[in-house]
Amino acid sequence: MSYTKEVKEFIKVRCEQTPNSTQIARDVINKFGLDKKMDAVRVFIRSFREDEKVIAKQMPIKRLFFDIETSYHTVRMWRIGKVGWVNPNQIIKHKEIICISYKWQYDDKIHTLDWRMGEKKMLKEFIKVMEQAHELVGHNGDRFDIKEIRTRCINYMMIRYTH
Repeated sequence: MSYTKEVKEFIKVRCEQTPNSTQIARDVINKFGLDKKMDAVRVFIRSFREDEKVIAKQMPIKRLFFDIETSYHTVRMWRIGKVGWVNPNQIIKHKEIICISYKWQYDDKIHTLDWRMGEKKMLKEFIKVMEQAHELVGHNGDRFDIKEIRTRCINYMMIRYTH
């Protein structure tokens, strides 16, 4: 397979920018209108990277630290004490996320979103922030915070369930 000098120079620049050969192949095909299969271009890029000894720049990880606070459920109960189980039909008002605080690693500023802006708007704003992160670090994040954020977003039909 032969590629023009212009294509090879473009590939070299892109190889320095990212280690993702699939993305580079897609960019090459789109930019130069090549009528070649993605796999063939990707194989060429990998061998080109090895032959030319091109190393992609390492981008720092964008790490986001966050924590949420929630309200409580308001329930209709006949007695207090050790109740054990509350039926869903006893819930008068479901809990909501009161606030979300977050901070980027290496940044001194702590940001806080709260329910005064409305829970739905607060969640939309925080999802935009989360999308910028490469890695999320939450206090009890896997067992609570992420589940609560997803649940509340599903309540507003803001996200599709993905795993």
